Amino acid sequence: MTQSTPAHPGPAVANMSLGGGYAPDLNNAITNYNNQPLTFDMRRTTGSTAGCNATITARVSGGTGGSSGFPSGGRPFGTINIGSGLQSATFPTATVTHVITHELGHTIGFRHSDFFDRSISCGGSPVNEGDGGVGAILVPGTPSGATVGGSVMNSCFRSVEPGVFTATDGTALRALYGPSRPTIDFPIAFQANTTVLWVVGPGGPGPTGLGMMPGTSPSITKLATGGYEVAFQANTGRLWVTGTAGTADTGLGMMVGTSPSITGLAGGGFEVAFQANTSRLWVTGTAGTADTGLGMMVGTSPSIAGLAGGGFEAAFQANTTRLWVTGTAGTADTGLGMAAGTSPSMAARPGGGFNLVFQANTTSLWTAGSTGTGDLGLGMAVRTSPSTN
Repeated sequence: MTQSTPAHPGPAVANMSLGGGYAPDLNNAITNYNNQPLTFDMRRTTGSTAGCNATITARVSGGTGGSSGFPSGGRPFGTINIGSGLQSATFPTATVTHVITHELGHTIGFRHSDFFDRSISCGGSPVNEGDGGVGAILVPGTPSGATVGGSVMNSCFRSVEPGVFTATDGTALRALYGPSRPTIDFPIAFQANTTVLWVVGPGGPGPTGLGMMPGTSPSITKLATGGYEVAFQANTGRLWVTGTAGTADTGLGMMVGTSPSITGLAGGGFEVAFQANTSRLWVTGTAGTADTGLGMMVGTSPSIAGLAGGGFEAAFQANTTRLWVTGTAGTADTGLGMAAGTSPSMAARPGGGFNLVFQANTTSLWTAGSTGTGDLGLGMAVRTSPSTN
């Protein structure tokens, strides 16, 4: 979606009255905006505008369609005109709601999504509106192109429209008028509610376009040479990596419901530990790919840490329910029982060695590693796992 100079009304109320039998449609359009998490709301009134810092007058005009203008001075444009021809039985309530929502969009700074080629929604010969005297700025996170039905802000409307914002409309509204968010100065990887892997923060593209297996989580690590790399279980059930060091389908199958762990290596590159679809622990990455031959408890995930002196160590719940470690620092059955359905967490120590925490089969939090092994005497909730760094 494209914007002109936006209005920034703050917690504002836009007050509108509209005759001509359009009251239900106006109410629906206002609801479209109020259903979004924005820093202003709209209210319809035919009387007092007390308590409002912006007023938009909605009027019935001739023709079929609508018109309005763009904001200035930090305030929305003050008028929208809705054509009397929309009262025809040809146009259902949802279509009239669409038109009113569209015109309100202009008042707060949105231009036509297809301003560069009106024929996309209007048909006929291509027409480019240019900058319209107000500029044309692509809102981050929204498409630079346009499709029929792709936005409430398309130049022309169809006889039957849904009367609600599209997903990209919502993105544009939140980008301009959503609550302020904290600045992120570190990379974050997560599975979005679309099941697509997102990476946000420095260097993050936002949506990667890579589908993830539902119910699993990605792992991200900083690289010694700069940037980051992410490991995740794709929606194909295979292990994928993506980031500064490249994107690849490793071709290695993962156990259902499990997630990998990735670590940067001191000398550069990365290594990933994961439970394969054979239920054994595998490692793969710059330091090599190997089936360790060590069986893991179904439904659990390993943790891996790059060691300060080089190499890596991984920790996992074995199919004996005991905590095991394996890697450059050695392979060992610690003899420590773990709670069912839980996974350990491991982190390298700056001076060498590693920290390791886990939920014991007593439901207490335990630590093991370079600084010693012991019961911390802290009870943990059933089937939860700790984390350390």
